[in-house]
Amino acid sequence: MTETKEKKDGPNVVMLKGLRLNMYNDQLYFPQVELANKGKKKGCHRFNWNGKFIFPPKDSAEGKAVLEQSRGAMKAAKKMKWAEKADDIKIKGVNTPIQDGDDEEVTTFAPMKNAYFLSASKTVYGPKGGDEKDVPNRPFRVIGPRKEKDDKTGTMKFPDVKPGDKGAPYSGCIVNVKVEFWGQDADSERSIPNRINATILAVQFARDGDSFGGGATRVDVDSEFDEEGSDFDDADDDFGSSSTSSDDDDDDGLGL
Repeated sequence: MTETKEKKDGPNVVMLKGLRLNMYNDQLYFPQVELANKGKKKGCHRFNWNGKFIFPPKDSAEGKAVLEQSRGAMKAAKKMKWAEKADDIKIKGVNTPIQDGDDEEVTTFAPMKNAYFLSASKTVYGPKGGDEKDVPNRPFRVIGPRKEKDDKTGTMKFPDVKPGDKGAPYSGCIVNVKVEFWGQDADSERSIPNRINATILAVQFARDGDSFGGGATRVDVDSEFDEEGSDFDDADDDFGSSSTSSDDDDDDGLGL
């Protein structure tokens, strides 16, 4: 019998725990749909699932740990993308997926104050000339907090959930999110600088929080970004345990 080797996550993949979910129009479950009008995917519908994930307060030990964990993974992604050139490439904080909730040019959403937040997404393109109603299957899992016995296999696994289910993430609750950071080359034709992006691999409900209701903020996604990154492995059990700024601006230390 051939032995199946377990897939190992790279240093650019992290599990961030205890973040507060902020999503617009349930776009963690139902994708934002746009028609690409430039680049290789021109004429294809772009299906984008996305959300914002608010870190614990800046002055808390938990908040500092999540930021350090995220920056470590972003630095790894930068090294993986640009290799020996990585040290010579400077990426401003505004061109990373982590932003400062106290920056009113970024957001005025009150729950984001005194915290950093992560914008992450996953994109799938439909065929050229396809119908926007032909929504592909969501390419990552959204799961409940506790394992349950699977009726088909008899094994214990985390259940997939949908809006309204017990243990389904909602805007304002606390979640664990697995993300993959990756580097993207600059594209002068599309005015895109070198940047780091974040792909959602999985989201797990952790505990209840005060619902944001209609106050959740819309996630703006650049329809011209090329999506990269691997999908969440069903066998993964980790849950069980474009703009520029001046060179004088350090982006509150968020740059790489």
